[in-house]
Amino acid sequence: MKRLLAIVFTLALASGAATAEKGTGGGTGAEFLRLGMGARTAAMGDAGTAAPEGAASLHYNPAGLAWITRTEIDAMYQNYALDIDQGTFGWAKPWDDDAGWGLSVSYVDYGTNVRTTITNAGGAITGNTAGTFNGIDFSVGASYGQRYGQWAWGATLKGVHSDIDNVQASSLAGDFGLNWFSRSIPLSLGVVVKNFGTNYHFDRDNTELPVLVRGGAATHLWDGKVNLYADVEKMIHERAHFLGGGEYWIGDYLAFRAGYDGRIDIDDGFTGGIGARWDHLSVDYAFTPFGKIGDNHRIGIRYGFDTERRSEFMNTTDREMERRHETPPPTPPPPGSERRSHRTGWGGGSPSELIDW
Repeated sequence: MKRLLAIVFTLALASGAATAEKGTGGGTGAEFLRLGMGARTAAMGDAGTAAPEGAASLHYNPAGLAWITRTEIDAMYQNYALDIDQGTFGWAKPWDDDAGWGLSVSYVDYGTNVRTTITNAGGAITGNTAGTFNGIDFSVGASYGQRYGQWAWGATLKGVHSDIDNVQASSLAGDFGLNWFSRSIPLSLGVVVKNFGTNYHFDRDNTELPVLVRGGAATHLWDGKVNLYADVEKMIHERAHFLGGGEYWIGDYLAFRAGYDGRIDIDDGFTGGIGARWDHLSVDYAFTPFGKIGDNHRIGIRYGFDTERRSEFMNTTDREMERRHETPPPTPPPPGSERRSHRTGWGGGSPSELIDW
């Protein structure tokens, strides 16, 4: 029974079928575009619109690229069920003092599946095997983010392609996002429109892309020891869903995360995970239950390059303060007096990393 459910799950993903809201008249294609990047945000209910971190901004909100302070890569792999694999890779780099850009790749590999044909002879319906087939979805995108004071905007242009049993579909799509953070209170806001573009033409089936709008808020408490995130997502032909979560840091090197993803209707939607950090390297793990299909595990790795970086989560550097169009303090604080800013930042950059509340 578990294998049967996994096969049905595979076919649903491969065909790009969405759960349509009653009376809306259909679903969408290229559903894999909704799958997140990395493992950190997935562990917190996949809520990342208001405070995207480093290269993860390529997926959650390209406006977040405006805040990055160093080159970063973000790679993730997960196994859904049986032979269904998904992976993402992102590379992000500062463009200048007020902008950043990056490239991203995402894929879903459905593995090898048995092709079954249905015959109806004399009222008797039978199924016959007719070899095997493979399926894969992938997208390649380029993103740019620019900031103006407390505001930032960003955009992504991406090519989308699917190949299932030698039947192909392609599309050109885009994302556009805005990001704002407060200088006086620990609050950041974000909004993004994702996957708008040309329709997905699959053989004789012409379907829409999974166009969606997300809005979110984030706050960072107790010197960044606790970080909370909340999003609301509304996709065409679906009702709105809540996504939220948070993390708790023990010291500067270990984080525990939990969240809720309201899009998961095959289980209770709760997620969890942990993260560990060593200097330039961060390793993240996310766990998501999918009922009878099985549990989903993600492993993500983030690495920050370049030599210029702030020391372990201390006050913002002069360069970062200049990027916020502020005047740096005339003298550095005495040793031992620095406050730690929020611990999710290890060099990639986000609105909340560029201000010390």
